[in-house]
Amino acid sequence: MAQLAFFWVSFARPFARFCGHMPAGSDPIPRAHAPLAQGFVWTALAAALSAGFGAAALLALLLGFELPLADWWLPLVQVHGFAQAFGWLGLFIMGVSLYFVPRFSGTPLRWPALQQAIWVLTGAAMLGRLTGQLWLSGEPGNGAGAGVLGLAGLAGGLAVLCYLLLLASALRRAPRHQAITQVKPFLLTALCGWLLAGALGTGAALRAALRGEALLEAPWHRLSLDLFAALVLLPVAFAFSLRTFPLYLRLAPARWPVRPFALFYLAACALDFLPPLLWPGATGLTVQGLGKALKGGALLVFVWNLDLLLRRKLPWTAEQELPSQPRRFHPPTRPGMPDYGEFGHFERLLQAAYLCLALAGLLELWNGIAALRGTDPPWVPDALRHLYLAGFGTLLLLGMAPRMIPGFVGRRRVAHPWLVDLSGGLGLAAALSRVAPVALAPFLPEAYPALATWSSYLFGVSGGLGWLAVACLALNLGATLAAPRAGEKAA
Repeated sequence: MAQLAFFWVSFARPFARFCGHMPAGSDPIPRAHAPLAQGFVWTALAAALSAGFGAAALLALLLGFELPLADWWLPLVQVHGFAQAFGWLGLFIMGVSLYFVPRFSGTPLRWPALQQAIWVLTGAAMLGRLTGQLWLSGEPGNGAGAGVLGLAGLAGGLAVLCYLLLLASALRRAPRHQAITQVKPFLLTALCGWLLAGALGTGAALRAALRGEALLEAPWHRLSLDLFAALVLLPVAFAFSLRTFPLYLRLAPARWPVRPFALFYLAACALDFLPPLLWPGATGLTVQGLGKALKGGALLVFVWNLDLLLRRKLPWTAEQELPSQPRRFHPPTRPGMPDYGEFGHFERLLQAAYLCLALAGLLELWNGIAALRGTDPPWVPDALRHLYLAGFGTLLLLGMAPRMIPGFVGRRRVAHPWLVDLSGGLGLAAALSRVAPVALAPFLPEAYPALATWSSYLFGVSGGLGWLAVACLALNLGATLAAPRAGEKAA
């Protein structure tokens, strides 16, 4: 009987509640919200500084300066893409969403201990991918290397499943009147995106491991990254921008039809990704062109309605009577901002990120129109992929992390505000030097070969600039978390 009781408390009762067979309020023990799991932050930074931007620095240097390439080069490219998407950006998305969503919904995480398993498994997946793919590049068919790669694929898939279990449980129990209702379609889209991108990445890794090959099948690997960008990164960014930017930047609240827009964006993404799989050939490419045009237009509509760049609308504070505060206790805030500069000029990074997103929307629209007209899309997928991940995603994270993380862990300011500005400048330079040479290469005039040479050199330093930007963030967050909490005195 004791074993049955233990099984009911530990496994059956949580599973029954998740499936809807027991009401959430039947638990007699109230649960508090779980604190931020800092393992997500440090594992994401470690991924970026090693296989992410660390590998990018090496790869860009070799390509940009036309240095010799070895057999490990292409496998390292794939490991770099996985670490950038699922490690650097993905772990931050996981950690912040598991902190914010339960607070939005008013329902604490049901199994908070799973958070540690998620970032440990994701870290193991990245380390296993790096070890296994590089091992197999030197010794194709090696059983141990293939085993490491296969276990890495399984670890990554299990991490995604644990995350989906936690977040889906919080979303399922969210009351309709809570602040999360408006952005819930974006978060549900992100859950689908995680499932699809994670399944593709896991399947590709297992298939390569069974064959004893170092390279994952390129189309499926690239598709997993594109699905992550379109169905995870962008919807999550939309949701958190709508909910936090009015508070952090004093923007106008979202009074436009957000939920119909979310459905429209999902339909555009479906038209972008499904036709080439269902109708190979000209018909599929034409329908995909329609999807790309609609998706690009949707991105431009979101940037316009968010109003971060132009500030056309009155801030939400215009409708509020804020109590005046004595200047001797609270110095005046920055013009149009609720802070005193203790988080650096983080808003500049967010503006740069949404400029990148607006540019990506314009290029998607351009490519879609070209496909509808039956001509080749002028902008290559690699440039767009890095515009989303290295431009929008990285700049958004470099701006939001120093603004949010200190508050999550009880600090009132970031340790070094000037490092926020420095990381933003380096991050923007890295994104431009990575995307521009690739995007503009077909348009460079052959009569001026020096332009191509300098463009190649610019590409060569892009990875190093990105690494320095993330290093600034890591140093800043480390110093911030080492400082005493608000209200505590230093020892």
